[in-house]
Amino acid sequence: MASTGRSKFVSIEDSYHGNSLGTMSVGASEYREDLPNLLRGCLKVKRPLDANAVDRVERLLRKRDVAAFIMEPIICNLGALVPDAQFMRGLQRLCRRYGTLLILDEVATAAGSRRQRRPCSASVTLPPRGQLPRWGGLS
Repeated sequence: MASTGRSKFVSIEDSYHGNSLGTMSVGASEYREDLPNLLRGCLKVKRPLDANAVDRVERLLRKRDVAAFIMEPIICNLGALVPDAQFMRGLQRLCRRYGTLLILDEVATAAGSRRQRRPCSASVTLPPRGQLPRWGGLS
């Protein structure tokens, strides 16, 4: 990833992020054997997403070779799984400590799309509207 100089990604085991090779690489692991062209260096964190998971994340980030941790603030394809607040606060702290980008990939939860209470705002600090980066025409 150009902005960090790092090549690895971490995501939640069995999460869904889309149908391109890149998003399938960071998403569910079930495709790995059938699609050999998926990106290498995509690591997974298993549920439950609680205080113990923060320790598992730190083991992955401490080498400072992970470009980004990508997850949905509410993981819809896993039954509307809402991570513990301790996990979200710990994840944010670790990403800052180790220089890892924290990507809250949302589609169904509408986090940050309007000036309304965002589902993830109790756990993670987001910049004010208008200061969020826009990626490839997404808003």
